[in-house]
Amino acid sequence: MRINKYIVILMVFICFLLTSCKNEKKVEVTIVDNETTSTKSADLESTISDINFNEWLYFGNPDDNYKIYRMKTDGTGLTKIADARFDGINNLESWIYFIDTNEKYTPAKLARISWDGTGKEILSEEDVNAFCTSEDYIFYIFENNIYRIQKDGSLKTKIVSTENQIYSVKYYGDTVFYSTDQGLFSIDSDGKNPKLLLEGNFTNFSVSNDRIYYFDNKMYSCALDGSDERQLFDLSVSEVFVVDDVIYYNQDEYLYKINSYDGKTDKIFIDESLNDFYEKDCYLYFYGQNRIWKVKTDLSEKKIFIGTGGEQHHKMYIKVDNRIFSKNFESLDSADELSSYKLYEVVGDDMGKKISDIAINMFDTNNGNVYYTDAVDKKLYCLDINMNEKKLVIDKMVGSFIIYNNFIYYTDMNDNYKLHAFNIRNSVTTNITNIPVSNIKRSGTTIYFLDNKKRIGIYNPGTGNDSRYINVFTTTYDIVGDIIYYKNEDDDGKLYKINNDGSENIKVTENTIKDIYANDENIYYVEKNGANLLYRISNNQTQGEFLDIISMAYTDMEIIDGKFYMSVASEGGSYYTVEKYLEDLKFDVSFDMEKQVDDKWKYFVYKVDGYMGYLYKYNVDTNEIRLIVDKWVTDFQIEGKYIYYTGLDGININFTTYIDRINLETDNINNIITFIDPKIYNISFKVVGDHIYYSLDDSTDGCIWKKNLISNEQTVIVDDSSNLENIVDGWLYYQNNNKRLARVRLDGSDKQTLTNTYSEFIYADKNQLYYLSISGEDSFKGIIIKRNIDNGSKEVVVNKEIAISDLIVVNDKLYYNFEGINRYDFRNDNTTKVYDKEVDYFSLVGDVLYISVHEGENYKTIKMPLQ
Repeated sequence: MRINKYIVILMVFICFLLTSCKNEKKVEVTIVDNETTSTKSADLESTISDINFNEWLYFGNPDDNYKIYRMKTDGTGLTKIADARFDGINNLESWIYFIDTNEKYTPAKLARISWDGTGKEILSEEDVNAFCTSEDYIFYIFENNIYRIQKDGSLKTKIVSTENQIYSVKYYGDTVFYSTDQGLFSIDSDGKNPKLLLEGNFTNFSVSNDRIYYFDNKMYSCALDGSDERQLFDLSVSEVFVVDDVIYYNQDEYLYKINSYDGKTDKIFIDESLNDFYEKDCYLYFYGQNRIWKVKTDLSEKKIFIGTGGEQHHKMYIKVDNRIFSKNFESLDSADELSSYKLYEVVGDDMGKKISDIAINMFDTNNGNVYYTDAVDKKLYCLDINMNEKKLVIDKMVGSFIIYNNFIYYTDMNDNYKLHAFNIRNSVTTNITNIPVSNIKRSGTTIYFLDNKKRIGIYNPGTGNDSRYINVFTTTYDIVGDIIYYKNEDDDGKLYKINNDGSENIKVTENTIKDIYANDENIYYVEKNGANLLYRISNNQTQGEFLDIISMAYTDMEIIDGKFYMSVASEGGSYYTVEKYLEDLKFDVSFDMEKQVDDKWKYFVYKVDGYMGYLYKYNVDTNEIRLIVDKWVTDFQIEGKYIYYTGLDGININFTTYIDRINLETDNINNIITFIDPKIYNISFKVVGDHIYYSLDDSTDGCIWKKNLISNEQTVIVDDSSNLENIVDGWLYYQNNNKRLARVRLDGSDKQTLTNTYSEFIYADKNQLYYLSISGEDSFKGIIIKRNIDNGSKEVVVNKEIAISDLIVVNDKLYYNFEGINRYDFRNDNTTKVYDKEVDYFSLVGDVLYISVHEGENYKTIKMPLQ
């Protein structure tokens, strides 16, 4: 089981000037010329007597595999302290304590090093899982024990020994708190007075403000002795951060703040999952995706403290000569995934042969060679892909870089991420900025970048003029011509565009975007609106054109020579490539024809994880798509002016299974049924008039319920069901607990068992029942039987074994896979051969059959309209 990351909890000085925490006005869009801000790095010759520790933090640098760095809180003085990994942020002190490893979640010796990177000392004999510190001691976990040592490693004392794995240890008020799968415990720091505070499995907890905070399907807090338990909120949140009387938590795209006294809630947009909280001088620090956010405690302001975000996961593809190359995992090593990136050649939708064992962080191309930064040492190299020979180009730690006109524009991690230009021909380096920058791009002859305030910087290499800046706050941007498209972090991550002179700052989308990609005269952007929606827009357009719904697991996309390449993460951790021509980027709506009530709008669930997804409607004439339900849906039915839908809310946390309905005229949503039970994943239901009939598919109660939608009166129709199948002509058909098919009147009367063997329902009308008679209790194949309901006579419709997955019913017709695709008409008993060659599998997308067949060693998909 995963061991929680350690965090050192320290008491923080209270801000002595209240005015330092007041809101600041939002900066208007302006042009600032000749930036001269000084960012002089720390002087390594400094001594402990002349350094003000209160001005500094030390942390794991997300741009250097989380190795230990220090930096002033104003963003200056970045200095590496040690090559070991550190997951967290803390106040700089004369000694820094850490687990001596470069690998994630890996036990190792406990060590300390001086603030200036000298005098490293090993403090433990054992490989430590996690630790915390007090003013005088270190407490660490080894196997099922907690040890206490002095800060120089002496006087080791075992204070806890259990038979259970210890997940986490915290120190607060001369008391050690720790958790196992049996509960949450406390013990005095000298090993006396052990107490069980809470029974349960609490892998994650925190101690602050004289209370313990923990998650148990809901977020709770209790007193330090386990008493006075209080529910904080019923949300899918596993961790909270507490400062004084304020509770902070991260959910979806926002950081929330709740006042524990009056319940007032505020939020600020941060489109990342946050962890490793720290508070200092009225600011909160959080790790996000490869960066550290800095947010004022009153949420009036946010900044990037350090880190380039997901930059190393972008530009996954480059073209060298006439060949396309990509970064990919040879095998996923969760301990150090960045060093697992290797160079592969892309062949169609597949990764071809591995070109080199080099560990790639970022790469570009010039004169037929690949230039890249090594993921391990961060230096910049040149690779001859034909000879597989590499040479060192820049003997410095390089962050972001691009190549243009025989110059390499790069950020120097050893020099506080300042921007430099390296002349490939004569190896001369020129400094361009005096401030940290990242995310370098080029449009025409102009170089663009983001500074440490995440403003957009602009530099003209031709004139060599000093950089100028546009005062917008963004983490993602791209350029077409002289127009910059950017994700506006001050407006919930919506897409904006602005001229590179700072004029005409215009909002493009009303929804949050994830990524932006420029190609020729167009911008391609991914909008987060339930699933990931891909759009295209040009400079002369005011609204984007919807192209397609793309994978929730994509990492990057590029357009090269008119082809669209998308890198998608597989379940095994490596990537596969989706390749399409640009003209093929067109959405094919997948909808159930029998659930439609409108010829103009098509309603469908885009499935994200196999059987759950988001409910949309799509206009086939105008190419407009609208999200109807932004929580996960498994099934829906349109009845009258309502859409009834069911799904799972709070997946993997609260397991709330529900049925809601939305009014198509007013968009008002009403809850019909809710179950909070981790054993229930799905509800089958049918709506007839003012009544809803439903069964709990994953429950063992075997009931089908009937609920009046007006009076809310509810009754049990049957108590021996395993699944509700359909309602036809006043009869409810279901599969009973013995896997036999049965039916019952809608008032619960006249129950009839219709089959005496394991059967799967296919179709029913007023007189006939069609079902798959399964050949064995553990089989998924059988023959198709038609049963006359009145006299009980049976007739074999298909006397060959067919899998239930090879059947599709639509518009009173059955399509099945046997020696090709066949169509059986329930109305006249006619069978027609639709496709007469061997088929691997087939599916229905709207009114088109998609038939997959073998053609040599490859698969081929044939589209065939139902007509």
